[in-house]
Amino acid sequence: MRRAWPLAALTLLLLSAPYVEARDWTEKQVQEILAERIDRHHKSVGLAVGWIDAEGSFVVGYGKLAADDPRVPDGTTVYEIGSITKVFTGILLADMVARGEVELNEPVQKSLPDTVTMPRDGETEISLYHLTTHTSGLPRMPSNFSPADPGNPYADYSVEQMYEFLGEASLAGPPGENASYSNLGVGLLGHVLALRAGMSYEALVRERIAGPLGMKDTVIVLTPALEKRLAQGHTAELEPTPNWDMPTVAGAGALRSTVDDMLIFLAANLGLKKSSISKAMETSHEAQEPFSGLEIGYGWVLQPAEGGTIHWHNGGTGGYRTFAGFNKERSGRCRRPVERQHLRGRHRSAPAGLDDPALRIQDGRRRREGRGRGVRRLRRELPAETGDGAHDHPRRLTLLRPADGTEQARGVSRVRHEVLRHRDPGRDQLPP
Repeated sequence: MRRAWPLAALTLLLLSAPYVEARDWTEKQVQEILAERIDRHHKSVGLAVGWIDAEGSFVVGYGKLAADDPRVPDGTTVYEIGSITKVFTGILLADMVARGEVELNEPVQKSLPDTVTMPRDGETEISLYHLTTHTSGLPRMPSNFSPADPGNPYADYSVEQMYEFLGEASLAGPPGENASYSNLGVGLLGHVLALRAGMSYEALVRERIAGPLGMKDTVIVLTPALEKRLAQGHTAELEPTPNWDMPTVAGAGALRSTVDDMLIFLAANLGLKKSSISKAMETSHEAQEPFSGLEIGYGWVLQPAEGGTIHWHNGGTGGYRTFAGFNKERSGRCRRPVERQHLRGRHRSAPAGLDDPALRIQDGRRRREGRGRGVRRLRRELPAETGDGAHDHPRRLTLLRPADGTEQARGVSRVRHEVLRHRDPGRDQLPP
C-alpha cells in the first residue's frame, strides 16, 4: 500500500558547474521559474536556489519564510535536510575506516551491548558496509515504530526500542544479497559510529565534517540564533507543520543546514575545497552495489547521465524537501542550481512538481513570466582552496532538487526520468 508523504514547504536545490564560459541562465530567468511555482501554482511558501563553480557561489531566494514571516529565504536560511544526512553518515564511515577506528566489514554486533542481538539470515553477519549500502536486509522502518505524535514521529523512538526490535527482527534476505532502502539501517550506522567515537552523532559530524569545512550552520540542535533563521515547514495546504526530532536514528535524517553550508559541502565533494575529510569524501563516491537499476556508494546514489555520473541523495521530513547532487566528470555549458523549498504535497510529474524548477533550469526550458515579488540575489566567492591544488579542473556540481512527495520512489523515478533522463526500472528506490 502506498503512503503519500506531504511535501515540505521549503525545498533546497544546490548545484554547481566547473569551468564554464558564461552563465547560460540569468538571475531573472531563475526567478521566473520560482515565481511560477510559488505565485502561479501555489506549491510552496518559499525557496532558496543556489549553485557553485570555481569562480564562486550563487544563491537566489524567493517567497517568504512563512505565511506570517515576509523575510525572503536566502543562503543563511535554516532547513531540515532530511535523508541527505545519510551521505554525511557514509562519509563518517569512510573517515573512521581510514583512521583505523572501525573496519568496513566488521559486524555491527561488535559495537552493541552484549544484551543486544543482531538479526541474521544465514551465516553472514550484518556489517557496517551493509548498513551504508542498504544491503543489510533490515526493513525500511522497525515494526515497533508507533509515534505518540505523528507530527514529530521519531521524537519518542528510543534506543531501547531499537535494540528490542533488532533482537526480534527478521531480515528480508542474507546481508549483502540485495539492496533495499532502510532508514533503520543508516540510523543504526550513525548510532554505532557515535558509540565507537565516544560522542553524539551531532558532535561527530561537527568534529569530522562540518568543523573542518567551516559549515557553522550544519547542526541538529538549533541555537537561539539559528532558530531565528529557521524556515517554517508547511503542509500541502501550506499550513505550518512541526519540525522533526530524531534522537535515536539521527544518522538517517536529523541534520539541519543552509544553502550556504550545503554549497560548501558540495564544493568539498567536487574537490573545489580541500580539507581533512577530502579523502573520505572521495571514498564515499565509489560505486559499491547495484541499487534499483542504479548504483550506490557510501550513501550516495550513482546515476548515469550525459557526460558523466550524477551522485545524489534527496531528503524529506514533515515540512521540508531537499535534494543534493553533483557530476564530477561533466563540464557542460549550463549551470544547474540548488533549491530548497518549504512546501508539502504529493509529487506530480508536472510543471508544478517539486523537481520542476531544477528540471527547467537544467534542460534550458524557460517560461516568460514576471519576476514576482520577494526575490533576493546573493553573490560570494569560494573560500580559498587549501592543499596542493591537485584538482586542476574543478568539476561541476550538478543539482539539488526537491524530493519525491511519496514514501516510495515512483515519484523520484519520474523526477529522474524528467530531470536526469533516466528510465526507471520500475522498482522502489529512495523515499525522502
